[in-house]
Amino acid sequence: FGAQSFKNLVYLNFESTENLKSIFDVDLDAARIVSDLRMGGHSIVEGETLLIFDEIQQCGRALTSLKYFCEQLPNLHVCAAGSLLGLFLAESSFPVGKVEFLPMFPLRFDEFLSAIHAKESLEHLEKFVLDQEKISSYQHQLLFGFFKEYLITGGLPEIVFKFSQQRANLWQAFENARNLQSQLIINYVADMAKHSGKINSMHIERVWHNSAMQLAKTEMRGAEKFKFKDVIPNIRGYERLAGVIDWLVKAGLSIGIPISDHSSQPLKAFTKESIFKLYFFDVGILGSMAELQPASIFSYDFGTYKGYLAENFVLQELHSHGLTFVSWREGVAEIEFLWEYGTHIMPIEVKSGNQTKAKSLKTYRVKYKPSVAIKISGNHIESLMLQDGILNIPLYATGWIKDIVTKHLI
Repeated sequence: FGAQSFKNLVYLNFESTENLKSIFDVDLDAARIVSDLRMGGHSIVEGETLLIFDEIQQCGRALTSLKYFCEQLPNLHVCAAGSLLGLFLAESSFPVGKVEFLPMFPLRFDEFLSAIHAKESLEHLEKFVLDQEKISSYQHQLLFGFFKEYLITGGLPEIVFKFSQQRANLWQAFENARNLQSQLIINYVADMAKHSGKINSMHIERVWHNSAMQLAKTEMRGAEKFKFKDVIPNIRGYERLAGVIDWLVKAGLSIGIPISDHSSQPLKAFTKESIFKLYFFDVGILGSMAELQPASIFSYDFGTYKGYLAENFVLQELHSHGLTFVSWREGVAEIEFLWEYGTHIMPIEVKSGNQTKAKSLKTYRVKYKPSVAIKISGNHIESLMLQDGILNIPLYATGWIKDIVTKHLI
């Protein structure tokens, strides 16, 4: 982006270049900082340069200086990147009101299709969603094949990029993706120690791994609420683990979804802090941590875990659009997600395969009579239509759910 949209780009990394921090020790005058950077050989011109501060959480004063860049050099474009957790823990003054946040997520499925150069399939999918064109059986099989590839690779940019380069040998590309994921998991664990200390990091790592193992024990219906027993020896109950779970969510490694026992607005008023589901930020990392073999995922034959991977995929897609949800449970009836959309509360049922009977959805509809209920499945859905109050959506079209629902509510 910087190279394409600006005359020149200046990239500075506070982690790899330690002496950069000394520039900010003198004072936080933006003009003086730019002058020192120019003396260091960097060409910086207002209106022509994009100045990038990477790993900015490593230099608290640089974070504070963003306020003065905004006030004193408003025509200089400055982009700062870094660990959100590091920003939360920074001891420096945060420039409130002077910084726009852009949260980053793994690639969505449509972005994955673009990255692996599946241009025609992406165009068919966009026409299916936006222009209400039909998806043929052949197109469905292609898209579902790409969807299974995504379940293996996930959406982390480096993994997807290398996978796209090696995809001519699909099985080798899958194996290489798993190797990269394993290395990233090690790096994440190292970051835990870096930001939280040795003892805390051991607890955080155990909870993170345990959440994957708990999913391996779920039934076909999908994820259950997170259980605290035996996660960490001699530590039981939400109160003792709340800080650890909050750390994982703030770090972006986990996504917590509260469970509601009622369906009225606002949904979160009917939830309890200690009752929730814990998902992974990336479905590929989840598969790697659970040691699911790519061949099993690609054949779509991996037992009870199939339902949870599909559920995690759906949440990951929707989470990247900034949508928020709760899960619903009353008695034995469960719905994966309830979505507040304007004045509507819509139940979203997720089915990983072709068996789409939904007793819980029926129970919910009888009791709460939603204007629209959504069923996301692995079925071939030829066209998007609202039938008997149910909107059927294929798994690979999840990312367009807001567009799809808007068309059918108007």
